[in-house]
Amino acid sequence: MKKQFIQFGVIVAVLVVCIVGYFVMSSHFDKKEKKEEEAGKIVAFQLDDYKDVKNFSYVLSNSTLEIKKNDGKWQISGQEDVKLKKSTIESEMLSKLAEIDAEDKIDNVSSEEDYGFIKSEDELAAATNTIKVTDKDGKEYIIYIGSANPYDSTKYYMMVKGDDNVYVISSDLVTAFSKTVDDMKEEETTTVEETTTGKEAEETTLGEAGTDKTSE
Repeated sequence: MKKQFIQFGVIVAVLVVCIVGYFVMSSHFDKKEKKEEEAGKIVAFQLDDYKDVKNFSYVLSNSTLEIKKNDGKWQISGQEDVKLKKSTIESEMLSKLAEIDAEDKIDNVSSEEDYGFIKSEDELAAATNTIKVTDKDGKEYIIYIGSANPYDSTKYYMMVKGDDNVYVISSDLVTAFSKTVDDMKEEETTTVEETTTGKEAEETTLGEAGTDKTSE
């Protein structure tokens, strides 16, 4: 009996060692994989604090839409009476600029035109969009979205002012900065006045008729 108890204890000890070893190795490989992913990650652009952006603009239907923050509220230049939804602008648009990860980086670009950019001296024109952002310190960042990847329309080419590389990014940024004024507007709540239903009107009429008959 004592021998069996000792054998059982040994088996349990071995199982505990195996389980602990499994979790240690699993954790090791997870950390290694994460490090490898981070090492291979391409960060095309970063904005330290998107919630502190003072103003930004982007191209919509061949015209530039300028949006600024005034006393903590977002307004469209020239359409200040339009109330904008803060969560839409910050969570759905500006948050995309916190970190833009690229799937590929193309350096030593000889012809920007091949990717949807037209370079003229220090200026750059982009085929799809030009996003300008000014942070709380007044520093301006410019992001250029060129043409879609000819082999995968869900990917776009991107450049950043001051960086000669061309990056391949997902269409998430393009979608985020394609919002119309209606997309950003705060939903207006309307008060619906209570109206007398046909049944209520009928009951009122019958009541009045009964009163008249009694009085007769």
